[in-house]
Amino acid sequence: MERKASSIMMLTLLLVSLVTIAINIQPIRSTPDIIIVPDHYSSIQQAINNANEGDTIFVRNGSYGGNVRVNKSLTLIGEGPPPLTMWTWKFPKIYGWVTIAASNVTFRRFQVTLGVFPYTGITVRDVSNVEISQVVTNGDEGGAGIHLANSSNNLIAYSWIYAMPMAPAIYLDESHNNTIVGNWLPSLGSDVGLSVYVSSGNRILHNNFFDNPVQANLVNSVNTTWDDGYPSGGNYWNDYVGVDNYHGPHQNETGSDGIGDTPYVIDENNQDNYPLMKPYYGSDDIGITSMTPTKTVVREGSNLSISVKIVSYGMNIATFNITAYVNTTVIATFTNVTLTSRNSTTITFAWNTNSFAKGNYTITANATQVPVEIDTTDNTCTDVTVLVTILGDVNGDKEVDGKDIALCAKAFGTRIGQAGYIPNADINDDGKIDGKDIAIAAKNFGKRWT
Repeated sequence: MERKASSIMMLTLLLVSLVTIAINIQPIRSTPDIIIVPDHYSSIQQAINNANEGDTIFVRNGSYGGNVRVNKSLTLIGEGPPPLTMWTWKFPKIYGWVTIAASNVTFRRFQVTLGVFPYTGITVRDVSNVEISQVVTNGDEGGAGIHLANSSNNLIAYSWIYAMPMAPAIYLDESHNNTIVGNWLPSLGSDVGLSVYVSSGNRILHNNFFDNPVQANLVNSVNTTWDDGYPSGGNYWNDYVGVDNYHGPHQNETGSDGIGDTPYVIDENNQDNYPLMKPYYGSDDIGITSMTPTKTVVREGSNLSISVKIVSYGMNIATFNITAYVNTTVIATFTNVTLTSRNSTTITFAWNTNSFAKGNYTITANATQVPVEIDTTDNTCTDVTVLVTILGDVNGDKEVDGKDIALCAKAFGTRIGQAGYIPNADINDDGKIDGKDIAIAAKNFGKRWT
């Protein structure tokens, strides 16, 4: 009987113990949490301190004071526009500096503003697999915008990073195999846009370097790649003085491709083999590079040919329409024009001046926006002015006199494409300047606009 009572007592204690253990066991989360600032915590640092590895912290637009230290594998995303309209930069503002001291961190869509403190904007130290993208930041005097210290296999992408006096915009310090892509690096009085120190294997491509006295500086660094091959290309350097008359991997095929025909030399060991001719805006980008009329002075009732050159700067096939205007009057439309990656085409249209009075006219060409195109500033060209005037007026001064005959005489005997050919002096539009042109000017000698 005593043994039975003892057994019952032991069983009871065991059950109580199991229940107690079950009550104290916390459930394991199967998925990461999303923490919202300021809904759940008033500051970004509070959210980090209370987050678990793998959580996402979403920060609403606004201003947040205090420095931020990320010491866990987290995703921090600021509220803002989608990536394709990121140039408006309406992101949450952090007034302080940011330190990332953990691997596997994503830090996206923030503006880091330091105020008066002489510090680096964002520091990444002793870690890997960190993504910093769509941020705006700068260091203060003596501090870099973004500093990677002993950190490898990281990504800095699609950000505005300002260089300050005595400090680079981006500083790679004993950091290897990082990718720096699609960033804007404008100078605010700094000496260097990008500094690479004792580092190797870094890829620098599709970045836009502006007005830095030294665009890039490398010290004891090797195997740095400055382009993504052809046709993807390299970086935009605003001090590049090369031209774009050719295309292809060896830049020896006639026709523009938005890539310079000669490399951009950084130093004796580094060069960008495929420097971009305009800032990089993504994989969908076209632009009108020139609009050329055969003449700038034409007689009433004549036909004028105008050529428009369009370049595809992106990696995707571009299909668009071209419309030409004289002032506001549509004179030609071309639909479904298609360009492959890094290719160009020239479209020629005719303007018959029969129904236009004498006077100056502005010729405009517009290419419609291709899908996902960010920069449309070069989709329209309006820098061509043509004068419709009386027959025999070669120099456009609204009368026919000895000056017009002198211009015909100066170009006498030349044809289209030859040196010395003056298009406006080809009065009868037969592609050459001869006695017929001089005779026309002489016949109309003394006429003026009425």
